[in-house]
Amino acid sequence: MALTYNWIQQVTAKLACATSDLTAFELRKYKVGIQLETLLEINPAALDVVSSGLNPGFSLSTLLGLIQCSSYVSEIDLIRAEAMIAQQMLALKEIDPIAVYGSGTAYTLTATAAAVNLGTTDPVITLNKAGKYRISARLQIRLNGATFAASREVVSKLRRTNNTAGDLTGAITTIPTGITTTATGLLAVITIPDVVYETANDDDSVTIFSSVAVLPSAGTIEVTEAYIFAQRIGI
Repeated sequence: MALTYNWIQQVTAKLACATSDLTAFELRKYKVGIQLETLLEINPAALDVVSSGLNPGFSLSTLLGLIQCSSYVSEIDLIRAEAMIAQQMLALKEIDPIAVYGSGTAYTLTATAAAVNLGTTDPVITLNKAGKYRISARLQIRLNGATFAASREVVSKLRRTNNTAGDLTGAITTIPTGITTTATGLLAVITIPDVVYETANDDDSVTIFSSVAVLPSAGTIEVTEAYIFAQRIGI
Protein backbone atom coordinates (compact mmCIF):
# COMPACT_ATOMS: atom_id res chain seq x y z
CA MET A 1 0.00 0.00 0.00
CA ALA A 2 1.39 3.41 -0.93
CA LEU A 3 2.02 5.82 1.92
CA THR A 4 -0.09 8.96 1.68
CA TYR A 5 1.18 12.46 1.01
CA ASN A 6 -0.27 13.52 4.37
CA TRP A 7 1.80 10.88 6.16
CA ILE A 8 4.97 12.01 4.36
CA GLN A 9 4.27 15.60 5.42
CA GLN A 10 3.78 14.54 9.05
CA VAL A 11 7.02 12.57 9.18
CA THR A 12 8.94 15.39 7.50
CA ALA A 13 7.66 17.85 10.11
CA LYS A 14 8.71 15.54 12.95
CA LEU A 15 12.29 15.42 11.68
CA ALA A 16 12.70 18.89 13.18
CA CYS A 17 12.92 17.38 16.68
CA ALA A 18 15.49 14.72 15.76
CA THR A 19 18.57 16.83 16.54
CA SER A 20 22.03 15.90 17.75
CA ASP A 21 20.99 17.08 21.22
CA LEU A 22 18.86 13.95 21.75
CA THR A 23 20.22 11.11 23.87
CA ALA A 24 20.65 7.61 22.42
CA PHE A 25 17.47 6.49 24.20
CA GLU A 26 15.50 9.46 22.86
CA LEU A 27 16.68 8.76 19.32
CA ARG A 28 15.71 5.12 19.73
CA LYS A 29 12.28 6.15 21.00
CA TYR A 30 11.90 8.54 18.09
CA LYS A 31 12.76 5.76 15.63
CA VAL A 32 10.13 3.49 17.18
CA GLY A 33 7.60 6.29 16.89
CA ILE A 34 8.25 6.64 13.16
CA GLN A 35 7.99 2.85 12.76
CA LEU A 36 4.68 2.92 14.61
CA GLU A 37 3.33 5.70 12.40
CA THR A 38 4.37 3.79 9.29
CA LEU A 39 2.67 0.62 10.55
CA LEU A 40 -0.54 2.47 11.39
CA GLU A 41 -0.55 4.13 7.97
CA ILE A 42 -0.41 0.67 6.37
CA ASN A 43 -2.74 -1.04 8.86
CA PRO A 44 -4.71 1.13 11.36
CA ALA A 45 -6.00 -2.01 13.09
CA ALA A 46 -2.46 -2.77 14.28
CA LEU A 47 -2.80 -0.16 17.05
CA ASP A 48 -4.91 -2.48 19.19
CA VAL A 49 -2.58 -5.42 18.58
CA VAL A 50 0.55 -3.47 19.47
CA SER A 51 -0.95 -1.91 22.60
CA SER A 52 -2.31 -5.27 23.82
CA GLY A 53 1.23 -6.60 24.13
CA LEU A 54 2.44 -3.74 26.30
CA ASN A 55 2.36 -3.07 30.02
CA PRO A 56 -1.31 -2.94 31.19
CA GLY A 57 -0.68 0.59 32.42
CA PHE A 58 0.65 1.70 29.04
CA SER A 59 -2.21 3.71 27.54
CA LEU A 60 -2.96 4.29 23.88
CA SER A 61 -2.20 7.97 24.35
CA THR A 62 1.25 7.08 25.67
CA LEU A 63 1.77 4.71 22.77
CA LEU A 64 0.91 7.43 20.28
CA GLY A 65 3.13 9.74 22.28
CA LEU A 66 6.11 7.74 21.04
CA ILE A 67 6.13 9.99 18.01
CA GLN A 68 6.78 13.07 20.11
CA CYS A 69 10.28 13.77 21.38
CA SER A 70 8.98 15.10 24.68
CA SER A 71 6.86 12.05 25.59
CA TYR A 72 8.00 9.82 28.47
CA VAL A 73 8.28 6.11 27.70
CA SER A 74 10.04 3.57 29.91
CA GLU A 75 12.78 1.22 28.67
CA ILE A 76 10.60 -1.87 29.12
CA ASP A 77 7.68 -0.36 27.22
CA LEU A 78 10.00 0.69 24.42
CA ILE A 79 11.35 -2.87 24.15
CA ARG A 80 7.81 -4.26 24.08
CA ALA A 81 6.73 -1.73 21.46
CA GLU A 82 9.72 -2.62 19.28
CA ALA A 83 8.90 -6.32 19.50
CA MET A 84 5.19 -5.90 18.75
CA ILE A 85 5.81 -3.55 15.82
CA ALA A 86 8.36 -5.97 14.36
CA GLN A 87 5.88 -8.83 14.74
CA GLN A 88 3.13 -6.89 12.97
CA MET A 89 5.41 -5.80 10.15
CA LEU A 90 6.58 -9.40 9.66
CA ALA A 91 3.00 -10.65 9.64
CA LEU A 92 2.04 -8.18 6.91
CA LYS A 93 4.95 -9.40 4.78
CA GLU A 94 4.11 -13.08 5.19
CA ILE A 95 1.46 -13.06 2.50
CA ASP A 96 1.11 -11.28 -0.81
CA PRO A 97 -2.28 -10.13 -2.05
CA ILE A 98 -4.33 -12.98 -3.51
CA ALA A 99 -6.16 -12.28 -6.75
CA VAL A 100 -7.95 -14.84 -8.89
CA TYR A 101 -9.45 -13.92 -12.26
CA GLY A 102 -12.01 -16.41 -13.53
CA SER A 103 -11.70 -17.71 -17.07
CA GLY A 104 -13.27 -20.25 -19.35
CA THR A 105 -16.93 -20.31 -20.39
CA ALA A 106 -19.92 -18.30 -19.23
CA TYR A 107 -21.76 -19.55 -16.14
CA THR A 108 -25.56 -19.65 -16.44
CA LEU A 109 -27.37 -18.45 -13.34
CA THR A 110 -30.03 -20.63 -11.76
CA ALA A 111 -32.72 -19.84 -9.21
CA THR A 112 -30.58 -21.43 -6.49
CA ALA A 113 -27.51 -19.69 -5.05
CA ALA A 114 -24.44 -21.54 -6.29
CA ALA A 115 -20.73 -20.97 -6.81
CA VAL A 116 -19.80 -19.24 -10.06
CA ASN A 117 -18.16 -21.90 -12.24
CA LEU A 118 -16.36 -20.61 -15.31
CA GLY A 119 -14.88 -23.96 -16.23
CA THR A 120 -11.16 -23.29 -16.62
CA THR A 121 -10.45 -21.03 -13.62
CA ASP A 122 -13.11 -20.34 -11.02
CA PRO A 123 -13.07 -17.17 -8.84
CA VAL A 124 -11.96 -18.98 -5.67
CA ILE A 125 -9.30 -17.94 -3.15
CA THR A 126 -7.72 -19.91 -0.32
CA LEU A 127 -6.65 -17.87 2.72
CA ASN A 128 -3.57 -19.81 3.76
CA LYS A 129 -2.85 -18.03 7.02
CA ALA A 130 -4.95 -17.10 10.02
CA GLY A 131 -5.63 -13.39 10.41
CA LYS A 132 -7.68 -10.49 9.11
CA TYR A 133 -8.26 -9.96 5.40
CA ARG A 134 -9.90 -7.34 3.27
CA ILE A 135 -11.81 -9.19 0.55
CA SER A 136 -13.44 -7.75 -2.55
CA ALA A 137 -14.97 -9.19 -5.71
CA ARG A 138 -16.54 -8.17 -8.99
CA LEU A 139 -18.48 -9.97 -11.71
CA GLN A 140 -20.04 -9.17 -15.06
CA ILE A 141 -23.62 -10.23 -15.77
CA ARG A 142 -24.90 -10.50 -19.34
CA LEU A 143 -28.24 -11.41 -20.88
CA ASN A 144 -28.39 -13.94 -23.70
CA GLY A 145 -31.73 -13.72 -25.47
CA ALA A 146 -33.38 -13.30 -22.05
CA THR A 147 -37.02 -12.48 -21.49
CA PHE A 148 -38.23 -11.27 -18.09
CA ALA A 149 -41.95 -10.42 -17.99
CA ALA A 150 -41.30 -8.86 -14.59
CA SER A 151 -38.09 -7.51 -13.08
CA ARG A 152 -36.27 -10.13 -11.01
CA GLU A 153 -33.46 -9.84 -8.46
CA VAL A 154 -29.95 -11.05 -9.11
CA VAL A 155 -28.14 -11.74 -5.83
CA SER A 156 -24.35 -12.04 -5.66
CA LYS A 157 -22.34 -12.69 -2.51
CA LEU A 158 -19.13 -14.07 -1.02
CA ARG A 159 -19.29 -17.40 0.75
CA ARG A 160 -16.85 -19.62 2.63
CA THR A 161 -17.29 -23.14 1.28
CA ASN A 162 -15.38 -25.14 3.91
CA ASN A 163 -14.67 -25.08 7.66
CA THR A 164 -18.41 -24.78 8.31
CA ALA A 165 -19.68 -23.13 5.16
CA GLY A 166 -21.30 -19.73 5.51
CA ASP A 167 -21.85 -16.36 3.86
CA LEU A 168 -19.40 -13.56 4.66
CA THR A 169 -21.29 -10.93 6.62
CA GLY A 170 -21.96 -7.82 4.57
CA ALA A 171 -20.54 -9.22 1.33
CA ILE A 172 -23.77 -9.32 -0.65
CA THR A 173 -25.44 -7.15 -3.26
CA THR A 174 -28.65 -7.25 -5.32
CA ILE A 175 -29.53 -5.78 -8.72
CA PRO A 176 -32.76 -5.89 -10.77
CA THR A 177 -32.95 -7.48 -14.22
CA GLY A 178 -35.60 -5.07 -15.41
CA ILE A 179 -38.29 -6.15 -17.86
CA THR A 180 -36.74 -7.50 -21.07
CA THR A 181 -37.74 -9.28 -24.27
CA THR A 182 -35.17 -11.61 -25.84
CA ALA A 183 -32.47 -9.15 -24.75
CA THR A 184 -28.80 -9.79 -25.39
CA GLY A 185 -25.98 -7.74 -23.94
CA LEU A 186 -24.46 -6.41 -20.75
CA LEU A 187 -26.81 -6.21 -17.77
CA ALA A 188 -24.37 -4.99 -15.11
CA VAL A 189 -20.87 -5.06 -13.69
CA ILE A 190 -21.44 -5.91 -10.04
CA THR A 191 -19.06 -4.96 -7.26
CA ILE A 192 -19.62 -6.95 -4.09
CA PRO A 193 -19.00 -4.71 -1.04
CA ASP A 194 -15.53 -5.02 0.48
CA VAL A 195 -15.49 -6.77 3.84
CA VAL A 196 -12.96 -7.33 6.60
CA TYR A 197 -12.93 -11.05 7.30
CA GLU A 198 -11.14 -12.68 10.23
CA THR A 199 -10.28 -16.36 10.49
CA ALA A 200 -8.35 -18.64 12.82
CA ASN A 201 -7.91 -21.19 10.01
CA ASP A 202 -5.14 -21.51 7.45
CA ASP A 203 -7.22 -22.96 4.61
CA ASP A 204 -10.51 -21.06 4.33
CA SER A 205 -11.87 -21.19 0.79
CA VAL A 206 -13.92 -18.19 -0.33
CA THR A 207 -15.74 -17.81 -3.62
CA ILE A 208 -18.51 -15.90 -5.41
CA PHE A 209 -22.10 -17.19 -5.34
CA SER A 210 -24.77 -15.76 -7.61
CA SER A 211 -28.39 -16.51 -8.55
CA VAL A 212 -31.52 -15.01 -10.09
CA ALA A 213 -34.82 -15.08 -8.20
CA VAL A 214 -36.82 -16.41 -11.16
CA LEU A 215 -35.39 -17.81 -14.40
CA PRO A 216 -36.13 -15.95 -17.63
CA SER A 217 -38.98 -17.43 -19.69
CA ALA A 218 -36.63 -17.46 -22.68
CA GLY A 219 -32.87 -17.29 -23.01
CA THR A 220 -30.37 -17.18 -20.17
CA ILE A 221 -28.66 -14.81 -17.75
CA GLU A 222 -24.94 -15.44 -17.36
CA VAL A 223 -21.77 -14.54 -15.49
CA THR A 224 -19.13 -13.95 -18.15
CA GLU A 225 -16.31 -12.48 -16.05
CA ALA A 226 -15.42 -12.60 -12.35
CA TYR A 227 -12.54 -11.93 -10.01
CA ILE A 228 -11.95 -12.09 -6.27
CA PHE A 229 -9.19 -10.36 -4.30
CA ALA A 230 -7.90 -10.65 -0.72
CA GLN A 231 -5.26 -8.69 1.19
CA ARG A 232 -4.09 -9.75 4.64
CA ILE A 233 -4.26 -6.70 6.91
CA GLY A 234 -3.41 -8.10 10.34
CA ILE A 235 -2.78 -11.14 12.49
